Amino acid sequence: MTPDDVVKQITAITVKLIELAFVDEQNFPSVKKFPEHVVEIGLGSEIDLSVSLKNISYKEIYQALDHSGAFNVRMVDGALIQMVYSFAAGQLMSHRLAYFPSPSLEAYGAAP
Repeated sequence: MTPDDVVKQITAITVKLIELAFVDEQNFPSVKKFPEHVVEIGLGSEIDLSVSLKNISYKEIYQALDHSGAFNVRMVDGALIQMVYSFAAGQLMSHRLAYFPSPSLEAYGAAP
């Protein structure tokens, strides 16, 4: 698997979700190249994902990610999906697949 393969796969997934009308908003993958043959496939140039690690309420985390566009797709139910990959010298070094359900949805078990 190469960085180009991953970009094509993320793009194909995004396009398919759009075709199926599952997506409310989307951000196609961005590619950043660094010295030492490091390639990051992510969500944009200035997006800070560290908010998801802070000691704040889930609702605040979700809103920060949503407002900054820190997602590949926002589903019609409000869920955010992130797909982030890092390669060094053509080898996959790290990846992140994250799913943030909308905090405004009622819990499935709470329904009578």
